[in-house]
Amino acid sequence: MFVKEKDDFSAVPKSLLEQLSTPELVMVLPLTTQKTLLKTEQKTLVTALNEQGYFLQVSDQEDNLLSLHRKSLGLDPMPPKRDI
Repeated sequence: MFVKEKDDFSAVPKSLLEQLSTPELVMVLPLTTQKTLLKTEQKTLVTALNEQGYFLQVSDQEDNLLSLHRKSLGLDPMPPKRDI
């Protein structure tokens, strides 16, 4: 999560904060030197910070490594279900 001011989470909806663990400072980023931040364009981030005071970036869903491995072996991505 990016916030406009250090340790100021007042713009973040309470319902969102309740779903996250206690926020803590990880780093301070100058927005003048980078154009892309972890798949987010700087313009998108700055616009969100100016308009709503925060920006939440959610990581992509992780790939199912077992399915990818099975595909690489030419197998069905999901193993057949067995009756026990």
